[in-house]
Amino acid sequence: MQDLSPIKFYSKTMKDSLLQQIAKLQALLQTLSFQRPARLTNLVQKKADEVIAEMTTFGYKVMIYQGFRSFAEQDALYAQGRTKPGTTVTNAKGGDSLHNWGCAVDIVFLTNNRPSWDDSHPWHILGQIGKKHGFDWGGDWPSFPDRPHFQITLGYNLSDFKTGKVDYRKFL
Repeated sequence: MQDLSPIKFYSKTMKDSLLQQIAKLQALLQTLSFQRPARLTNLVQKKADEVIAEMTTFGYKVMIYQGFRSFAEQDALYAQGRTKPGTTVTNAKGGDSLHNWGCAVDIVFLTNNRPSWDDSHPWHILGQIGKKHGFDWGGDWPSFPDRPHFQITLGYNLSDFKTGKVDYRKFL
């Protein structure tokens, strides 16, 4: 029960109504803090923007190529190189990528204003700057290096995301 003693009310009904509204808002906030976002979290978007800005100061043009992905989009990428034409670009099915939870971005270089994954780009510099801004970098992964991939987990693991144990208010 909220302490509303410093507030003057004209009636008990008015006070009860306010308490009910507060309870509803608290329940809504609790629900929202555990729902999977439908876009990048604010924290990941802000940090990605910082990486892009810093890369620009060093004369490199980069962009977010992909951010949030639906489970269906992730499944389509997973099929690439397996059951669909193309090269394999991910080992994660829908729900198994932090892109699906709004906590990962793929940042690529721009060559002639077009996305480029060319090996000649200074990926190590991009990785260092991303890590400086709080990201884990996919380029450090020993079994399947993913140089464009950056993610922020705040100590949560994939299982936490999948089982609703993540407090998304921490990603604001």
